[in-house]
Parts: sequence; C-alpha cells; structure tokens
Amino acid sequence: MKTNRSLKFATIALVALGLSACGGGGGSDTVTENGTPSTGNGNGNGGTTTPTAMTGSIDQSSASIAENGSAEFVITTKDKDQALDVTVSSQPSVGSVDYSVSGDTVSITYTVGDITQASTGDFTIQVQDKDDTLEYSVSVAIENTSAEAVIAQAQALITTVEAQSFTNDIELVGESYVALQFIGGDIDGATKTTHTNKLSDAVSALKNTLYSGNGALSKDALSDSITAYQNGSKDETALQSSIDDVIAQVNEPAASLLAVINEISEASGNTPALPSYKVTVSSEAVSGFIGNSDYGQWEGETWVFADNYSIVEDAASTPCFQ
Repeated sequence: MKTNRSLKFATIALVALGLSACGGGGGSDTVTENGTPSTGNGNGNGGTTTPTAMTGSIDQSSASIAENGSAEFVITTKDKDQALDVTVSSQPSVGSVDYSVSGDTVSITYTVGDITQASTGDFTIQVQDKDDTLEYSVSVAIENTSAEAVIAQAQALITTVEAQSFTNDIELVGESYVALQFIGGDIDGATKTTHTNKLSDAVSALKNTLYSGNGALSKDALSDSITAYQNGSKDETALQSSIDDVIAQVNEPAASLLAVINEISEASGNTPALPSYKVTVSSEAVSGFIGNSDYGQWEGETWVFADNYSIVEDAASTPCFQ
C-alpha cells in the first residue's frame, strides 16, 4: 500500500511539472486570420483571435444630373468577412436606386425620369458582412431641363400680350385673300370694299375682346407663374396651365374672325378655306398656323407648310407679323 501511494504522488508531480514546462498555465500567442498576432490573456485560457473590422469608401457622395438621367457611385470595401449584403435603407423621394455586388465592390446606379420641378434625390445605402455595417448617404441634385422651354413660351406670350400682336397672322391672311381676289379678277371693286369692311369689323371686335374689358389678356398671370416656378411654389405643370389659359383666351374669340375669312375665301378657288386657328408658341413664332398640323409639319427645327397653304405661309412669314 505504501508503494502504490508513493507512485501516485510521483505521477501527479510529474504531470504538474510537465504542464508547467509546456506553458499550459500561462498565456500564449495566437495568429489571427489576417496574420495579426493576438497576445494571450494569461488566465490559463489561451489566446483569443480579434477579427479585423470591415472598412470601405465611396467614390462620391453627391452628384448633379438632368432629368431623364442617371448617376453612378462605387463603394469599395476591405477586410470583409463573408459575402456582402446591401440594403437601401432610405429611398429617394424621386428616382430609383439599383445596385450590384462583385467581390469587395458595390456598384450603384441612381436613375430619374421626367420631373416637373428641380428636385433632390437623397438616399442611404448600407453594406454589411457577418459582423460589420457600413452606411453611406448620397445626394443627387436634379435639374428640370424641360422647364426652360416652358418658361421661354411664357415669356414669348408676355411679349405678344404687350405688343397686342395676337392674331396678326390671321388678319394678314384675310387681307391677302381680298387683295388676291381683286387682282385676279374674282371680285370687283364693290365686293372688295364689302369684304374689306367685313374683315375690318371682325378684326376690331376680336381686338376689343382680347385687349379691352374685364376679360382682356393680361401678362400678370404669366409673370406670376414664372416667379412661382422659380421660387418653388409652383411646378412646371402649373406653369404650363397658365400658358394654356392664355392660348385658350385667344383661340376661342379668333374663331369668329376665321369664319369671316372663310366666307370671303369662297369668292375664289385660289384662296383656300382655313380649317382651324390654334395658337402655338414655337421657336419661330407665336402663331395660329405655325405649329398647327392642319397646315404643315415640323421637319427637325423647321416648320414646313403644305403646298396648298403657300398664301398662309407668306402671311405667317411677314416681318410685321413676327
């Protein structure tokens, strides 16, 4: 029994000595996954691995684009742990955000369509791996380029109201009809006088409607709409509505003058009836004929009259009209 007890104590002593010699009771150094050493804590539990946090950067956080355009952004990450997960945590009020992931890189595309007012597309995107989350805020300024043409139309109408030159083109057509009929022998002097007086009365009545009284055309509504668009209180749609209101104020009473001219046109086969009078604001003129598909068509930036309306083309191209 003595011998066995001595052997047991000797065995325990050797085990204890061996553990001490192997360092089992102290801390040890362990190499982390990325090669950075981590020192043991000395508590007998060995070393622990500290993973490196994922980092990243975005090539740009803001951009400026025109409507119907797009902007590209790229996020590059480093030291990710497993595949990246991407979330658009805050969506833009206008436009849309798409993205794709390739390895350490996230490619982002912001796209916007037609807008009616200058705007900003702000969004936030999150990139995550197993342990870390990166967040980026992006801002895109969007220019409403189509409004430039609408503002130019409103300004052209303001100029026309100030000059009281609405319907000058149709008046010239009526005068040309009477002159051509007389020169061509289709009417005599008495009929010429009758047509001229009838035309003059219709023109006077139209001008009184357009420029006198409570319903007279006013540039103020157009000017106010331009200002309201520029300060952001109205959008392009509201500005276009103001333009349409003024055009309607011209087209409706102009129908009476059109009827008189068409009555005059019956005296000759060389003076065709006018199918309509619809005011259009274009780069060429404010006209009831130019831009009206009843009389021709646009070829690029140029309006081309149909052959049978050459007399209308001459009147609409007269310097005193434009």
